[in-house]
Amino acid sequence: PPPTPFPFLSSVFFLQHRLLHLTMMRCILLSIILALLPNVQTFDEDSWASRRAAAATAASAASVPAQDKLSSLEAALADVEATLEAEPTPIVSARQGNTGTVAKEGTSAMVTVNTIATLGETLARLAPLKRHLIILISAEWCPHSRSILPKMEAIATEWSKDPRVTIARMDAGKDAQKILESVGVVGYPNLVWYEPGSTHPDVYKGKRTEEALRRWLGLRLGAPIAADSKVNRYHNAMSAAKERLAKVPRRQSASASERSATVRVHREGRLNADVSADRLSFTCWSRATTPTALVVFLHGMGEHAGSYSLLFDRLLRGSLATAEVCAVNLPGHGTSPGVRGQIDTLAHATGLVHAAVDRLRSTYPQATPVTVVGHDVGGLLAIAAAASPSSSRISQVVSLSPWVGPRPSLSTMTNAATSLAGSVVPNLEWQATHKLGDLVSSAPAARALLGDDLRHATLRAGTVGWLSEAANVVAVEHMETPVHMVWGTADPLISGSALEAFAARNPSAITTGTVPEGKHRWFDDEAFAPYVQREIVERIEA
Repeated sequence: PPPTPFPFLSSVFFLQHRLLHLTMMRCILLSIILALLPNVQTFDEDSWASRRAAAATAASAASVPAQDKLSSLEAALADVEATLEAEPTPIVSARQGNTGTVAKEGTSAMVTVNTIATLGETLARLAPLKRHLIILISAEWCPHSRSILPKMEAIATEWSKDPRVTIARMDAGKDAQKILESVGVVGYPNLVWYEPGSTHPDVYKGKRTEEALRRWLGLRLGAPIAADSKVNRYHNAMSAAKERLAKVPRRQSASASERSATVRVHREGRLNADVSADRLSFTCWSRATTPTALVVFLHGMGEHAGSYSLLFDRLLRGSLATAEVCAVNLPGHGTSPGVRGQIDTLAHATGLVHAAVDRLRSTYPQATPVTVVGHDVGGLLAIAAAASPSSSRISQVVSLSPWVGPRPSLSTMTNAATSLAGSVVPNLEWQATHKLGDLVSSAPAARALLGDDLRHATLRAGTVGWLSEAANVVAVEHMETPVHMVWGTADPLISGSALEAFAARNPSAITTGTVPEGKHRWFDDEAFAPYVQREIVERIEA
């Protein structure tokens, strides 16, 4: 510090110098992290759309098992390819507009929903489109309502041509009051959010500034999709393809006995977990009227309960016909609330797994034993739940391609930067860069993943950071619950050697199996159906 006639000022200058030095060091450190992480806070729409378009093209060249739909499906997928190759033109049809129409210039972009009956019709119309519904409940006499209305109008105009969401308004009244009472709030204005297919809304409790509202919407859905984007055109083309397929006549209606033997969605709802305010959604599949066994399924990062329907179909059409398979959506995935791609901590997630098992066991008390099956992150959480003190609730675990250790698809420097970023900026977001070919090997399996709007590739530095170290934290050495881990030898997203080292920590409880040439979602490929029977079904039966 420069000499001064006032001694105490020397200490002040010294502290200022140190604070400036620390601030500069933090800025330099953050810059290094941002340089090392892949695609930080970016979303390459063209790349994402082109990957899906390529998969659609491959699917169109593959044979379709249902012979009575072969010609129509090939024609519909050809329409998808033709639409994507055409010049970018706005395609916002009545199917994708806000409940039937797109806002014209000079008119409101918000749909009016003033009665519970109208709300039910709107939700029923949006459910097949997997479309979210946001409703502003306001009163004309309320000054706060008059203040927030122009902000929501501006946001609704910005999102009016996005195929994933509809923004509406409801005026104060008896029906509006009933909706607010159902979510435990009173007064005006209030914002409620209906997930696709759900009749139980979440309520917005943040600030009512336009910046806060945009941030809230962005955390749930990302950036708005423009009308002339490839993603929007692809979405509309796929909707047209689905409508064409629905019009194809069936050969004959199934008999009563055949209908009773089909796999169906048996129950849907939300878990009121005791460990937190999370209201995780779940879906159960079954063929039996009274199931005698319970399988709790935990999905992978970026996936959701409904994206494993091929696996559930194979499980329940085999010797597990009397089982109930219940898949739980983790926080920020599927229709569960939370920040997309963010799972707070290993302890919190493990607690949610136990809460889910307890709730589902109470729902199906006759269904014993309880097997927890997990994939990717879900596979790791299933093992962590089995290794915890509350593992007596779980009879066994089958872990499919579990996330154990750092991703081998990322460089050593990127993995190190991810761990460091997790402690410095845990909410830092980027998009995963793996391809559809890293997940499955066949065109039918790729087709099943196409058009699934609830799947995403969002990663958070904090979540990836603790996931990379979770294998060292989970205390499997004294675990007694049987665990079977199985993975594909051609899986680029996990490390086979890391899994073998993990299993070696408790060989008496952990067994392993491999699927030659299997990818990350090997169980979706028909060619690996024998491995589904041997590595999953037979383990559950044992």
